Amino acid sequence: MHVADRWQRLHLPESADRPESHRRHGIHLGVHVGHRIGRQGCARPDRWPLATTRRPYSCRSCRGADETMTFYQRTGAHLWDKPLVNPEFIAFHSTESDTAMAAINWMESQENGSYHDLVDINGDEYRMVPDNMQAWAAMRTGNARGLHICVAGRAAWPRSRWVGYGDQMRTAAMRIAYWSQMHNIPLVRIGPADLRARRRGICTHADISKAFGESDHTDPGVNYVLPEVIGMALNQGGLGMSDVDAINKFTADFNGPIGSDVKDVRQQLTGGRDKGQYPGWPQLGNRTLVDALAALCAEAGVEGCYDPAAKK
Repeated sequence: MHVADRWQRLHLPESADRPESHRRHGIHLGVHVGHRIGRQGCARPDRWPLATTRRPYSCRSCRGADETMTFYQRTGAHLWDKPLVNPEFIAFHSTESDTAMAAINWMESQENGSYHDLVDINGDEYRMVPDNMQAWAAMRTGNARGLHICVAGRAAWPRSRWVGYGDQMRTAAMRIAYWSQMHNIPLVRIGPADLRARRRGICTHADISKAFGESDHTDPGVNYVLPEVIGMALNQGGLGMSDVDAINKFTADFNGPIGSDVKDVRQQLTGGRDKGQYPGWPQLGNRTLVDALAALCAEAGVEGCYDPAAKK
């Protein structure tokens, strides 16, 4: 199945968004949870992790917002008020926290910062900003040119820790594979020079910082498993490595007996199991079955047939 089709199963219908979100530019905050393909969160929106009612607090900086607006309404009015047209890259970030909810709580309390997609360590995914709007993730240039995915974790973590979060890697891989197909962004690693040259591909927040000098952020860190995540996205339309291993095992198990059967047939026909070794059968005068048949046909006078052994 096409990866985009598989991924679209995880999208929430518009009716699942908060009903009051249409008041600000028609922007919805879509949230879905689930690290297995086809699995969504609880059927009741009021039980999703972000669907609780928060205590209203002042939001003087939010254009067109009043002090009683919820976080969802505020972010719709303020934190993604610019369109994102023809994104050129997909940028990876880390939350600098151990969980996605810790980062969400911080963004909510600070009324600042957002990503298009946030992936927890267990593979749960939080859709924060619509793909056609700019997230507040990487300063002016980075926001205006890219899609931004943030993984729960810390830039200082060693590779051995990152690689242990396989569900997170698989969810991130599925998301960037979908984005790649929807926005024609190649699944190739690019760096600061590529970003300045406006080449398309996959980068990090650290690359954006070096490219444009608008921030000093270095996430998700030099040990983040970005090559592995890109590899998952490239492989079989986004299959995870466990899926690949299972396919390879099935292929080996299936082809093994076939190979043995082919050698059995070869031996019966030629007297030898290995390629290029056709000694024939002693009881047929060291002829193969084909040569023995040819000799019989030649003796019977069948036109065009001859005994190969007689010509030696």
